[in-house]
Amino acid sequence: MRKFLKKLILFLLFFNSVFGVTPEEAYIEIKAKDLNNNFYMIYYDYEQDIPYLGIDSLTDFLEIKDLNIDRKKIDIPEKLELEDDTYIPITQLKNLIDIKDYTWDPDALKLVLEPNFKLSSEIRKEAEHRIKKFENQKGSNEEYVDVIGEKKLISPGILKFEYSNWDLRSSEYNFGIEYGTQLFYGDFKISQNIEPDLELDYVTLEYDNFLKDGNSLVFGDSYISADGFYDIDRSIRGVSISKNDIFSFRKNNETVISGQVFGANLVELFQGQNLIDYKRLNGSNKFEFIVTNISNFNNYTVKIYYDDGRIEVREVGILSSNRLLSKGESDYSLQVGQSIDAKKLQQYYNYSYGLLNDLTLGTAYVSGVNEDGEKTNSFEFGGIYRTPLKVIPTVIEGKIVQSLDSNNISYLTNINQRFLQTTLFLEYQQFSGSFVESEGYDKYWNVNLSRGFGNLTVSLGNEREILEEDYTDTSYLDLEYNGFRNFGLYMYNDFETPKGEAGEYDLGFKVSYSGFEDFYTILESDHNFDEDNKIENSYSIRVTRKVRRDSKFSNIDFGFNLNYSDSEKFYFGIDFTWYLDSDLIYVETPFNMDDNELRPGLKVEKSILLEKPFSNINTKNMDDIWVEGVVFLDKNGNGIKDEDEDALPEIEIRIGTESRFTDRAGKYIIGNLSSSSIHVLEVNGETLDAMMRPEKDRVVLKGASSSGMVIDIPISPISVITGEIKGEGFKESDFFKLLGKTEIHLIKDGTVLKRIYPEFDGYYYIEDVAPGTYTVKINHKENFENINLVGNSDYTVIIEPKEDGDYIEGFDFHHKMIGAPSEL
Repeated sequence: MRKFLKKLILFLLFFNSVFGVTPEEAYIEIKAKDLNNNFYMIYYDYEQDIPYLGIDSLTDFLEIKDLNIDRKKIDIPEKLELEDDTYIPITQLKNLIDIKDYTWDPDALKLVLEPNFKLSSEIRKEAEHRIKKFENQKGSNEEYVDVIGEKKLISPGILKFEYSNWDLRSSEYNFGIEYGTQLFYGDFKISQNIEPDLELDYVTLEYDNFLKDGNSLVFGDSYISADGFYDIDRSIRGVSISKNDIFSFRKNNETVISGQVFGANLVELFQGQNLIDYKRLNGSNKFEFIVTNISNFNNYTVKIYYDDGRIEVREVGILSSNRLLSKGESDYSLQVGQSIDAKKLQQYYNYSYGLLNDLTLGTAYVSGVNEDGEKTNSFEFGGIYRTPLKVIPTVIEGKIVQSLDSNNISYLTNINQRFLQTTLFLEYQQFSGSFVESEGYDKYWNVNLSRGFGNLTVSLGNEREILEEDYTDTSYLDLEYNGFRNFGLYMYNDFETPKGEAGEYDLGFKVSYSGFEDFYTILESDHNFDEDNKIENSYSIRVTRKVRRDSKFSNIDFGFNLNYSDSEKFYFGIDFTWYLDSDLIYVETPFNMDDNELRPGLKVEKSILLEKPFSNINTKNMDDIWVEGVVFLDKNGNGIKDEDEDALPEIEIRIGTESRFTDRAGKYIIGNLSSSSIHVLEVNGETLDAMMRPEKDRVVLKGASSSGMVIDIPISPISVITGEIKGEGFKESDFFKLLGKTEIHLIKDGTVLKRIYPEFDGYYYIEDVAPGTYTVKINHKENFENINLVGNSDYTVIIEPKEDGDYIEGFDFHHKMIGAPSEL
């Protein structure tokens, strides 16, 4: 009906054009972010299809209080100077107000504005958000959390049984159990293999944000994060205080990024928007990327896909400046324990302190053995300094490493400097003792220049490895092209010349594309020219599908690789997995093919919530959470289910991609929710009666691992409050202007809950009103000197709690024109 009337108004304006009049009054719908007015007055040039907006009325609608525009000085020839306002064509709006863009729909008479600034309504919401966040100090950095799961001394937890056989042609299989719980107010996880060998896979008791945000205290399995030149076994079982289980280090002209994650199936590496590489874990907990450094001023991003649908993104810094601390700030790591395989003591202690904002000093102690039993026992001291020159940012890092078992001292230093788009990187290392054997040289230096030319980045340099009297020079020229979003093209040129030899040339190409919704593709080729000018060529293509719960065919995982080399000819491999994920059991059926052999596999998992062993929940990760509760009709509005209040069956509850319907008793339970993520619980309004709504539109929650949360959902019967804006002695145009500058406020406890604009006929409707006591008040957005408000300016409305909502009418506001009707 409303659209029909709008089109009728448009037709009448067109009809009047026969008389050649100027732009006519019209009433449209206008929107700007969360602001909306369904009956906004403009002037409309129907011949040119150009809306004219009033400056005062627009600034009033946008709530711009501090924008002072002298209407007489507006230098726009097409403006309309009227008594009440100055109207300008929409095409000139950007010249006066910071508007990014607008969309005008002449058929629907609808205008959508995109301001380049924050609206007052947004600022109010942010202020409310900050207040709520302050009231709940445990809230997330991103949004206010309504319900937080409490850590417990002990909880029943989750028990999972797992059977796997990756080649059904053989009789070999694995059977094990996993268990996760709350223990001593920490997160406890253990995995035990039973067949074919009784062996402890991993065990951890973890405390997040221990003494400092970002630090974790872990008893059990962890990964030592010492610098890469320390040749020690990094997987330990002991005690660790560190930031995370992913670390990176620079080795010559490459960066090594490695770590371990549990319950994940895919790890991706990005630089900027471009995919660099990916690793399919296929049952493994560890991953490693080795990438060539083309840009020395860009960090990397690691994206981890977990089995329960969670996606975790972590920034990995390769720059020395990432480790600079503010003045007075400190950072530390403590990791000590036995290597898991060799059972040898490994130790790593690190402490850094921000002496100045641009100067950080640090010290570390490393002691351990490698897989061959060779020992390392060293103390290091170093610092990072950033020069105060902002035009040429320069970061200098240096380290001195003293072997405590001998008098051997090693030195490492690098300088990273940037001017405009050019980066200079200088690196020098001098090793002694056992480091020479592990690194393969006693001296190393690298000079690198890189520069960006639009979408093209060029990196060139030379590095030399020296071992006693011998050395190897490597000159390189690497290019990276990012011409399109999600598309990366890389070329690597290396010319390696050992002392006294002819040298080898290696040319490599790599193309990555991640623009498809669910697939990644990487093509690579390598061409090696030896000293006799013989060529060895190799080619490969890798394709993988990332499993996401919100994607189509989310129960299928697929990947393949095709390789060719001059020496080994063709080789291909296929991974295909179909997932049967039900509330009772989880099944994977992987098919792997390589060496022309097809290997069918099977993996079966069954988890039990020990607190509710007969619930239909089969969670994937032991540290997941579940949410349960009852949905009921809250007749008295107290938010608590009383004995006389009915439960509501067949109501859909949604949390992310998980959803369940309530049973006959109004109960629901939802699992497979990550404990490290913030979740939003919502009720599907389509499953509710039209005169009902949840008392809260959504509940933001964060649980404690391996445990449940009880969240009951009260549903309120809702009512509609309606009335009419009436006018006596008005011309039609005067009355329309009055309506365009009038709001109806719904107020409770002094807070404005809703702002409603009246319809074109003067009626207003306040919908979705829960039981309670309210004030309905009229608000004029302009002072009308020739209009009197006769009678009430506000009403008290009491909505009694009961099963059905009400349609409450008669709250009218009467206006009378003073004197003879005239223009306002």
